[in-house]
Amino acid sequence: MDEPASILYNHIRGLWLSGQTLNESYYEDAKVLWLLYDISTPLVEGELGKQWINSTIWGMHNQTSFNQHDLVEILNYSKWLTGQVIPAFNNDSINNKIGSRNVELFRSPMFHPLVPLLLANNISGPDGTIYKQSYYSDLIAQLNISLGQFHSLFGVYPSGIYSPEAAFSYGMVQSYSMEGGQWTASAEWTLQQSGIDALAYGNAGSNISTMENLYRPYHVLGQNGVK
Repeated sequence: MDEPASILYNHIRGLWLSGQTLNESYYEDAKVLWLLYDISTPLVEGELGKQWINSTIWGMHNQTSFNQHDLVEILNYSKWLTGQVIPAFNNDSINNKIGSRNVELFRSPMFHPLVPLLLANNISGPDGTIYKQSYYSDLIAQLNISLGQFHSLFGVYPSGIYSPEAAFSYGMVQSYSMEGGQWTASAEWTLQQSGIDALAYGNAGSNISTMENLYRPYHVLGQNGVK
């Protein structure tokens, strides 16, 4: 973007990439700029509704330097904006009878673990093997914590469980099913390894059929035939 803050951001980034140490002033600028470009510009401009307009945050895009006051201002705004996320999702949830009902919310294990690695007994790679036990009870505990948190926030229980980073193994199907999970999301690679011709738009060989395969629901049988 051709605006003062963006030009400053690119300059500071160039200094960092060249191995230079940022002076105190640039370091202060970098902290504010990091937060500034994490905030949706159309949001503070009011493109999503007048209630979201924030002329102070929008004005920072035209600044050529920043100070502690700017940092406090944008930290307070970021904290406030984060607090709007749960109410917004709650309003859009399919379980909200008076909201827009166009979003299905689901949970994940509490601390975002790579579930297949958590459940694996040993992990082998090109540099050798890591010998470990399966932390099945830890996974169950994380699922229970997230279930309770979800219910406290939204007043309902979700049917879906997201597997962090879309990591998937058949061993986790039974765990998810036992904890009330009716569905989970997977990745393109996982579907391909299961013999499904699933290619996203832009990938070599993709077409309407392969892209539709990405969104089609599948039944998965885990250990002991659990679906």
